[in-house]
Amino acid sequence: MHTIQKKIYKLAQKEDIGAYGYRKIGEKIKVEHPQQVKHHVLKLINDGYLVRTPGGGLRASKPNIAGGKMLRIPILGQANCGEALSYAEDYAQDWLSLSPSLVKSKHPKKLFAVKASGDSMNKAVINGKTIEDGDYVIVDGSTQIPENGDFIVSSVEGLANIKKYMLDQQYGVIALLSESTRQRPPIFIHPNDVESYHIHGKVVEVIKNRF
Repeated sequence: MHTIQKKIYKLAQKEDIGAYGYRKIGEKIKVEHPQQVKHHVLKLINDGYLVRTPGGGLRASKPNIAGGKMLRIPILGQANCGEALSYAEDYAQDWLSLSPSLVKSKHPKKLFAVKASGDSMNKAVINGKTIEDGDYVIVDGSTQIPENGDFIVSSVEGLANIKKYMLDQQYGVIALLSESTRQRPPIFIHPNDVESYHIHGKVVEVIKNRF
């Protein structure tokens, strides 16, 4: 870890730095240039050492780590399995602690979880498990360009959903498909409509919630 990152991380362990501007953080750790501070703050967020909290806070955290230690995966709200009805959140509402043997990933720092809501993906099978209401869906955020047939978490106008991704190359239309015991129409998106559509990542595991 860079020396400046160590100073920022140490400060964030003591204080909520979310209310500070980059200049204020720089003053506290004795770094003159705000852009330099910004670069290292964003790097710490990306690596999982800083996490945003409700209300705009920014606190020190421990990144997801493998190698026999527990994974701490941020839960970023709910994602609907039917229409896009649940708001996607960009901060951790809670944390899911998992044994690393439960989730195989080359990018553990990029993993996050959403709680499935609805029944329209109850025929989708991920590693032998279906996605049912209340289950935790583990998502690899490093996959921003999915392949046809991948199950993804995406948001349409800020509302999150879990769907099967299919791209019609001939007409340039993305179809978000349900796989359910109930008949549900697809959601159709043009790739150019990036302002209203965002792919958050590929579903890699389902943790069944029986409790």
